[in-house]
Amino acid sequence: MISWEELMQHGVKTGDTEGFVNYGLSIDGIVLSVLMYDRKEEIKLSFRSVGDFSVNEMAKKYFEGGGHKNASGGTSLQSLEETRRKFLDVLPLYKDKLNK
Repeated sequence: MISWEELMQHGVKTGDTEGFVNYGLSIDGIVLSVLMYDRKEEIKLSFRSVGDFSVNEMAKKYFEGGGHKNASGGTSLQSLEETRRKFLDVLPLYKDKLNK
């Protein structure tokens, strides 16, 4: 998660966080990586996965987004913390698919 304040503190502009979400997938055994960042008017989410786990489904169903099976994006009009909590509440619904 990257807050609006952190983005401003470091002078981050649109596109500067491109690719950050992929770092999580470099960890052995990880099949889902998510980056949330506050764009003030909305929270942006980037989802990446490997293998058969479809992040497109999660992004579309819960975060007003979409994309491809292994690379999708979404948005939230809730706060960064509320969006994090929503994601953590949704995650157990995919437990069986994530533990393959």
